[in-house]
Parts: sequence; structure tokens; C-alpha cells
Amino acid sequence: DIVAYYAGDLWQNGAGGVDRGGADLDSLDVIVAWDGERAVGVKGLSEQALVLWNNGGSINSKVGASFGVSNIETVEALRLFEAWVPYAPQHPERSLRLGLYDLNIEFDATDTGGVFLNSTFGMGIDFAQSGEAGPSAFPLTSLAVRGQWRFDERWRVQGVLADGVPGDPERPERTTVKLSSDDGLLGVIEIEHNEGGRRWVLGHWRYSARFDELAATLPDGSPRRCRGNAGTYAFVETPIGGPLAAGRQATALVRIGRAAPRFNAFRDVLQLAIAWQGGFLGREGEVFGIALAHARNGDPALAAAAAAAAQLLRGETVQEVHWKLPVTPRLTLQPDLQYIVHPGSIPGRPDALVVGLRFDLRLAPR
Repeated sequence: DIVAYYAGDLWQNGAGGVDRGGADLDSLDVIVAWDGERAVGVKGLSEQALVLWNNGGSINSKVGASFGVSNIETVEALRLFEAWVPYAPQHPERSLRLGLYDLNIEFDATDTGGVFLNSTFGMGIDFAQSGEAGPSAFPLTSLAVRGQWRFDERWRVQGVLADGVPGDPERPERTTVKLSSDDGLLGVIEIEHNEGGRRWVLGHWRYSARFDELAATLPDGSPRRCRGNAGTYAFVETPIGGPLAAGRQATALVRIGRAAPRFNAFRDVLQLAIAWQGGFLGREGEVFGIALAHARNGDPALAAAAAAAAQLLRGETVQEVHWKLPVTPRLTLQPDLQYIVHPGSIPGRPDALVVGLRFDLRLAPR
């Protein structure tokens, strides 16, 4: 089976940030899936690959925010983004995945946060900032093995081990599998509990490699390198009623995250979001949502900035209002408004007001 999706963004930074102006972004996903059991006769085996093209447009260069304004922004590239084999031979509640893997499909992923276009509501910036080139997620993926075990309808545990440096950070436009002992591994474990429509998740990530500390140096002035780059996140996603639901099916999200401040600029992150199914017009697939994310820089990041004769503010905040409106069974429009307070945590940089419109088009499968 082959299915293709196109997403096109039109953005305008109307005030503040680095510079006013607009940008257009394009993303084309082509997904190819095979039934391994039917093809090679191995029960429980299947394969999936995703080829991704992006045009390299940038709105964040005008906004200057630490949060990614658009979750499809990256360098211009045509690459194999995912290629993995899932295996669930006897027990569907136990499965493995092996290959090029975007861990944000299953880890630190929420339905409510997935409504929004700012990238931090897809994966919290506390996790996304980590490592030399980020974890194995958009825009760079790495080889990984993921195991999942669902105990019953309420409890699930999953874990993944991935190459600690996805792709080649010096050539981000290429699909590169470059294994090195210096890269180490990224491990993530996540425990999930579902009951009464409410989803509780606790996750922890850790790198095995050594990293430069932000504000600690050796006698020769070089950065001190050590292990311990890790973080923890937790969230609850729940249906809500009463006045907040306003006669619609509504869900709310509360997420917190913390990353080791010795290695990561942002130490603490808080996210809040509400999404109303049916939006204003009551159409199937229509969603209206509001969200807020606040990230706080740790003391080592502030000290490192001061040592470099610079200054860094304590925190940065993004507020987003989003409307997802299906027009036809294949075309969806998504107007979006974002207000970023202290973009890039840079003193004196004006707050940014960004307006966007996404076109989502599902192309016919072949």
C-alpha cells in the first residue's frame, strides 16, 4: 500500500521577534507498507517505510524562538525518514519494532498536543533539546529497537534504545546511519495507565555518552564532559465536561518535564492545552484548541551566558490558538495564531505575534 500526504504552511510574523516577514513551508510524506506475513510467510511480521520531502522554508529565523513555530520546519531535504519492521508473532499485546524509527510516534505523544502546529506540543522542548542533534525524531531519525508490552486494557509499558546521535548533524539533509561508540545510546522508558478515558503517562530518558557541561570547565578552560544527561516527563490527558466543554467533546492536557540542567538549557517545562472536538461548526474531524507552554532556563545556562558576556532571560512562553477545519474528505485547513513571549530568551527581543495557515491534503492511495 502507498499513501501520500502533503502539508503546506503560510506564515507571517506580524510583530516582534527578529524580523517581520513571511515564509512558506512544504512537506510531502509518502508511506509504503507491506504485509510481511503474506510476502515471506512470517506470522506477525510487517514492514513500513516513510520518504519525506521538505522545502527548507523557515519562519523561526524571523521569530527567533526556542520553540519551533512550525512542526514541519527543517532544512531542504528528500530522505528516507522511517523504515522499520514491527513484529508481534503470538501475542498482539507484545510487539517489537526495529529500524529507522521516529520515537515521537509513540513516546511523549498526545492526541491533544498533536492538534497544534508548534513543535513543542508534539514533543516537549525539555526532551527535544537533548543530545547532540536531538533524540531520534523529526527531522533526524536513527536506528532503534522498541519493545512494547500491554498488560491489560489499563496498563502498558514500552521502551526504546536508539543511536544517541541520529543521522549526521553536519549533513542534516541526508539519511545517514552512522554508528559510533562516541555516540552512545539513548534509552527511553514509558509507563502508561488508562482508566475512565483518562491517560496517565510517566517517561524517563537517558543518554549513555558523555556531554559537555554548560557551566563547568577544566583548568585548561575546555568544557568538562561527563555522563548523566537525562530527563523525566509526565502528563495526564483527560476528557472534561461542564462549562469548559460547552456542549462539545473536549479533552485537556497537563504536561510537565525536567531535563538535567548541567547539559540542557531548559530545565523545567509546563504545558497546558484544551481541544474541543467539533469546533465551531460541529463537523466531523473539526477541532478547536488553545495551548500554552512555558520553559525555564536552568542556572548553568544562565551562568554560561554570563561567562560569554551575554545575557539570558529565565523563561520563554508560547501561546497558541488553533482551528482544524475539514473542507473535503481529503483537504483540511488549519488557521493558527501564536504569541511568543521572550523569543529565544533574549533580553530586549520583542514578543512575537505569528499568524499561519496550513493546508493538509491526503492524496489518493494507489
